[in-house]
Amino acid sequence: MRFSIKYLPVYAIMADLLFTVGLNIKEALLPDSKPLPGDGLPIAPEFAFGWIQVAVNGGMTCVLLWAMIMLMRMDRYSAAGERLLMTMPRTLTALVVLAFSLPSAWLWIWSAWVFFNTGQVLVSFHSWHYLLVAACLPYLLWLLLRIWWRQHRLHHRKEEAQFSVQTEPLE
Repeated sequence: MRFSIKYLPVYAIMADLLFTVGLNIKEALLPDSKPLPGDGLPIAPEFAFGWIQVAVNGGMTCVLLWAMIMLMRMDRYSAAGERLLMTMPRTLTALVVLAFSLPSAWLWIWSAWVFFNTGQVLVSFHSWHYLLVAACLPYLLWLLLRIWWRQHRLHHRKEEAQFSVQTEPLE
């Protein structure tokens, strides 16, 4: 995977996902210092349930990271003019990216609509970390739509015939 400045929003989302999993692991390893339950069990349920959250978030992060890496590869191939067959991994990539970025794009559009019609600001500027990631999420949708548009143009492009058309009548 080569670094490209045009994928900076994707890298920001990837870094946030990895940072969040790291925070989940830290919370699972260092639970709050609470007294042991009355029966004296050394493992409290919070400790066990913390690792369930780590497993679920880690699995989701792996799927999302895989989809974003595949999306960047598809964009590179599509920009080079290659036709991409819709294989199962590419279809799953498109579905994962749509499920991850479409709600964010919808909420940004809705927030803009409410702001321009009523003047009410629905975006919170208190947490810059979350605002930055939320602003980067619609870029994934735009990237996917750009790949789709390039592939659509490649698929419906008129190709020149391999033979010459005869213009004289046959005798």
